[in-house]
Amino acid sequence: MVVKIYGDENMGDEENIKDIDFSYNKTDVEKMLEYCMDEYSQCISIDRKLSMCAENNSKVKKQFNSLCEMEYENCRSSNNESTWHYLKDEKC
Repeated sequence: MVVKIYGDENMGDEENIKDIDFSYNKTDVEKMLEYCMDEYSQCISIDRKLSMCAENNSKVKKQFNSLCEMEYENCRSSNNESTWHYLKDEKC
């Protein structure tokens, strides 16, 4: 994220604006979680928000409130074993 900071009012317009990048202090985990939340926010605006059943690679089933919720959990997970896959549009 880059934020524009305004400096001394006596400076010219080009000298008056400074770009500060706040991402340099973030860990890789923080950057990944921010990316996941951005993706989720975009998805939820178009998702049909219907309850659904998903299954992971270990054949464990789990109920999600939406496809976006499932994708968000997949994004946050660093363990491929727990990756969820759409199964059906009804309760598990």
